[in-house]
Amino acid sequence: MGSDRTLVQSLDRALSILDVLRLADGGLTLGDVAARSGLPKSTTHRLLATLEHRGLVGRDLEANAYRLATKTFEPVGAGPRVREALEALAATSGETANLGALIGSEVLYVDRADSPHALRWQLGVGSRVPSYCSALGKAILAFLPPAEVARRLPSRLEAHTARTITERRRLLKELAVVRDRGFATDDEEFMDGVRCVAVPIEHDPTVIAHAVSLAGPAFRLTHARAEGLVDALRVAAARIHRMLELEQPRPSGA
Repeated sequence: MGSDRTLVQSLDRALSILDVLRLADGGLTLGDVAARSGLPKSTTHRLLATLEHRGLVGRDLEANAYRLATKTFEPVGAGPRVREALEALAATSGETANLGALIGSEVLYVDRADSPHALRWQLGVGSRVPSYCSALGKAILAFLPPAEVARRLPSRLEAHTARTITERRRLLKELAVVRDRGFATDDEEFMDGVRCVAVPIEHDPTVIAHAVSLAGPAFRLTHARAEGLVDALRVAAARIHRMLELEQPRPSGA
């Protein structure tokens, strides 16, 4: 992403809230929006009030929940059919299946289906991780135009583990490899002991980009096993893409 000097923080935060609502399966409470956007409740409340005033967000007073107003778009993202696809993937692979979307320089975990194993990846829905050190993020970034990738990356690639790629040139080389082979890996780059493999779902940079991943302990999800699960990921990604395509946001009145 661009430097902090080029960003209008309040606008960036408001757009982040719209992204969260756009990905929600139904209305979200103030607390839900604050948790998923990573903003304080007081800030979230003021921004939601402003967006509601401008007709971009609607509020259900009875349910005390917020959702996108028809002035923007109908919400898309997780739903029962997508969850079924993730559950089937988790059952056949034995690892946790995740659906992620790129928001700014981070990946938002939209939905997940847990591994049947007791020892499994536990990052919850609504969590956000840096795109450059996650398989979901790299699977999406690899198919964006170079200028968009540059905009999405932070000025400094912070190390989360000893394996995190912190050199921009090296990361761009890896994204080129991901683009060629069609899948991305997180080799304990965000969390020690956790390996992930992901494939992209949506390549069109004009809409929110999605990816689907499998994540598990590195001792179980070995490199060879991760690559062996790519075909299953692609089948699930194609299935989810068809669902999301049917739910793509349309301007009101379209």
